[in-house]
Amino acid sequence: MVDLNFLGVTDARELTEEGKRVVAKSFIPWGESIGSQTPARAGLRSGIWTPPVYRPDAPATFRIRGEIAAGLFAEQDVEIVCIGDSKTKGSSTGGGKQPERSWPGVVRRALGAVEGFIVAAPANEDDRWNPTNMERGTDVNLDGLGTINGASPSVFSFTYSEAHTGGSFWIYSAAGATVTITVDGGSGQSISVPAGGSYRQITPTVSGNTSHTYALTTSGAIRVYGFRPTFSVARLKITNLGRPSSAATSWATGSGGAIGLWSGFRTVISDPDVILCQHGTNGASGGGIPELFAQIVGVTDLAVVIAPGGIGTTPDTQFGPMYLAVWDQADLHNLPLVDNATVLGNSDEATARGLMADTVHENRRGQAWVASAILHLLDVT
Repeated sequence: MVDLNFLGVTDARELTEEGKRVVAKSFIPWGESIGSQTPARAGLRSGIWTPPVYRPDAPATFRIRGEIAAGLFAEQDVEIVCIGDSKTKGSSTGGGKQPERSWPGVVRRALGAVEGFIVAAPANEDDRWNPTNMERGTDVNLDGLGTINGASPSVFSFTYSEAHTGGSFWIYSAAGATVTITVDGGSGQSISVPAGGSYRQITPTVSGNTSHTYALTTSGAIRVYGFRPTFSVARLKITNLGRPSSAATSWATGSGGAIGLWSGFRTVISDPDVILCQHGTNGASGGGIPELFAQIVGVTDLAVVIAPGGIGTTPDTQFGPMYLAVWDQADLHNLPLVDNATVLGNSDEATARGLMADTVHENRRGQAWVASAILHLLDVT
């Protein structure tokens, strides 16, 4: 006869506390098991749910891990692009260090990656940029920094402390312009920006594989999208393209003309290996989310769907449909999804946990929580 007490089972054939401890060594709780129920607000779903990840068994999951391994350990250039709104940008983390404190920044540092592209931003968002007579466009489809007053020269400096061998600025000028660039305080280099409706690659001469400081002056009206560094060896590159106030519709092909968000980043990074997309905060009724993911899978099948958290106590008429639309894309395209509503909770819950800077945006700790959930999915070990 089997001694049930020895096995940690009561006479009623229920596990004792010791029995639970022993069983826990080999089995995970039901709430974390394969096939357990997805969050109620996500509706009925057929895919595997292992909180906070939905569809962790999607083919993209393992292939993305392979790409990360290739960038870290196999001397391959691998491009990961993160797109979204202010919750991706890192808004409200403060201190002029939003790219570093955002979840893409935390993921990048955790993986030992570099930035593939650095979007030009006001100094209070990214203190590596110091612009004069330039600001972000009021149209959410336009990123980077543009001339405010065409009668005054536009001036900015940019310092990139990561060791790099040089790089290119991406600049748009409708009428054409001449820019003068100095590198590390050296002689000015005059470079023409052709007129036209798209960003143009402007590359100064640079010496040395080290940190560099660039200063640019022009009397013409320009828009600076950002800086793309070059490196002496192949690297894993992670770029934060989050655009504050943008909705999924803001990323539609052709939105904002030739220098819109989608067109702009594809000009610089034409073939990203992986796209991490967190949309669903701005907009309404899921508007633009299906179209955005159709674009994404048209470029790469290595994508991660990220549902935002810390939003509202209940799914209101705006967030509810967008949240469902994001989950629908994971189902439609068989992509992994990280659910930050599970990670952070709703706005009240996330605030009580000390994860929010305001009613919408995560603080530094909250951004780290989001990054941790994404790293859990992307684990390459």
